[in-house]
Amino acid sequence: MVDTVFPPPRVLRKLYKLIKEDFAKYLQANYADTPRDIGKGLETEVVKILENGSTKYNYRVHLTHQESRIGFSGLLHQFDAGIEDRDDTLRQCLFEVKYRGEETNVEQEDIMKFHHATFEYFLKLLTDQKWRNCNIFRCFITNEEVNDGYRQFFYTWGIALIDPTLRPLCCLPEIFNTFKDNYGETDHLLDLIKRSEKLIEQAYFSLASLVPPDQEFGNILYLDKLNPAVDSASILDEHKSLDNEVNVLQQKFSRGRYK
Repeated sequence: MVDTVFPPPRVLRKLYKLIKEDFAKYLQANYADTPRDIGKGLETEVVKILENGSTKYNYRVHLTHQESRIGFSGLLHQFDAGIEDRDDTLRQCLFEVKYRGEETNVEQEDIMKFHHATFEYFLKLLTDQKWRNCNIFRCFITNEEVNDGYRQFFYTWGIALIDPTLRPLCCLPEIFNTFKDNYGETDHLLDLIKRSEKLIEQAYFSLASLVPPDQEFGNILYLDKLNPAVDSASILDEHKSLDNEVNVLQQKFSRGRYK
């Protein structure tokens, strides 16, 4: 359900604003111009946003790059950041922050390393907890526009993507609700809210969704929750359509033409 999105959409919107608008300001003021330094600077700003929201939204920031966790196979993994619910520490979100300069793009290896490490962490956590419902959400953040093929991979595996191209999927219902609250309820806005909520349920989910109900030993994972290529392509089309609807609404409201 949409109300189980973790972290809250407000936090994801701030992360998107950082990527889309703010980081250039921080970069010029605070960080050296080598890719490594810039990447660490971006990680720092992401962690700041997570920490600023931690009290209001009742979660704790953990698993920064200074900490390591053992995966299911015994490998040690480091994450750029992670948060856990203060009331339920098995409800977590893991973050990858990937800076890429003009000369490089996000690569398949960047994505697969994050996918593998988080899945390993998930399996180890489930094993240690005797296969209770460990809700592990995932979020990949990059300053580089991600191509459609890679974007579809994130939809397939329920990973939130924050890049400059499209507004994060999980933020869309809140955006449309803001229009509704400020300018009045219309059938069109209600339809947009419903469409965006449905899309979140399809394309953003915890890895716990792959664990069958009442499973005790963890020897089976259900993969029917995953979105195959034909479905992820449809999700992409709908995401682009809803993102464009936000642009249209902004223009109409700014010109006073919305009814």
